[in-house]
Amino acid sequence: GAPPSPDLGAPTPPPQPTPMAVEPSPAPSPEPIAEPLPIVSAPEGTGSTSANPFSDPFAATSERSTLPSTPVDDMDPFANPFAVSASEPTPSSTLPSSSDPFADPFQVSASPPPKAGKAPPLPVAPRIDDDNTTFLAAEAERLFAETEAILSTPTDEDNSDFLMAQAEKLLAETESLAAPAPSPPIAMPAASPPTSVVPPVRATSDVGEAIAPQHVLEGHSANVTAVNFSPDGQFLVSSSGDGTIKLWQWSAERALNTFTGHEQWVSSAVITADGRFVVSGSFDETIRIWEIAIGEEIFATVGHKQGVTAVLTSSDGKLMVSSGRDQTIKVWDLENGWELRTLSGHTGSVSSLAMSADDKTLISGSDDASVMVWEPTSEKSRHTLRGHAQRIYTVAVSANGKLAASGSGDKTIKIWNVQAGKA
Repeated sequence: GAPPSPDLGAPTPPPQPTPMAVEPSPAPSPEPIAEPLPIVSAPEGTGSTSANPFSDPFAATSERSTLPSTPVDDMDPFANPFAVSASEPTPSSTLPSSSDPFADPFQVSASPPPKAGKAPPLPVAPRIDDDNTTFLAAEAERLFAETEAILSTPTDEDNSDFLMAQAEKLLAETESLAAPAPSPPIAMPAASPPTSVVPPVRATSDVGEAIAPQHVLEGHSANVTAVNFSPDGQFLVSSSGDGTIKLWQWSAERALNTFTGHEQWVSSAVITADGRFVVSGSFDETIRIWEIAIGEEIFATVGHKQGVTAVLTSSDGKLMVSSGRDQTIKVWDLENGWELRTLSGHTGSVSSLAMSADDKTLISGSDDASVMVWEPTSEKSRHTLRGHAQRIYTVAVSANGKLAASGSGDKTIKIWNVQAGKA
């Protein structure tokens, strides 16, 4: 038959199994977990302050780490220092100011830029060579170095253009000089104490200023060999290597007449004591007499065998005296040009003449380095004065005829006692 129906009354709970006693094992100690850093919200548009050199400085984010920002001084040197950021600039940054267009963006400095100013000058090289080549090259190098130092230093008053121009000028001058032949180095002598230098003497007025000429007479085309005033001082006569003699009204700076006729260099010209004539001597071996009133030659005399070196006239207007390269002195009658006497004794060309105011003493100087004293009325010399080592260029005699002076190629001037015949 059918199995008995189960009792639908309250069910009897199933028997529970008896749990087994198990001794628990100790659980492993968990590793300490670092406390997460707090997350803060950054303002929108804030630039990145991360130290990652490859991060995009323009990427916007709402959360950024609050770790201290890394100074840019030790960052990637290829970072763009001119990137514009909305955040405040880092106070410790020492990048060049973006306002300076010439600042080097790759130059990083931990200290502020130096104060504006000029670089200290470098020492100047001493001048030890004759042609200054070494000095000029060293000076140019010094100026180039100073220019480079100034260009690398910010300054408001930069004189680099001036220094560069000076250096280029010195280099050009250096190149224009002939390079000296190489020579072994020369030991420089020990420095000696400075010695006082006497400045050259120049013509000065009472107030110490240089005296400017009152008048300048121009007209000759070659060297002016001699100038002499007229007795009254109103006129001047000049001779020249251009073969001419000129008579000047010097106060008006005007040539009154030009006398032509000599064929060579005119060595000397004087105006006679009465102011009527001009007497000239030339290397063409002639002596010519010119009348001032008519501006023409009156006569010419020939007597010297070589060029005439000097002429003069007596104060009474009766005589004229000439000297020549033929070692002689000749005395002439001024009125008619006749030769009166020849004075011989020098062994060299007679270069200069002088006569005392009383016409009694005649002085001559020669290339033989001697000075001779004469009486114009006699052919015999009174004294021969020796003492110079080289030729005589010029002589003079005092008004009373007692003293004579001579200038020589030996760079000395000697004063002679004419009466005693010695210096």
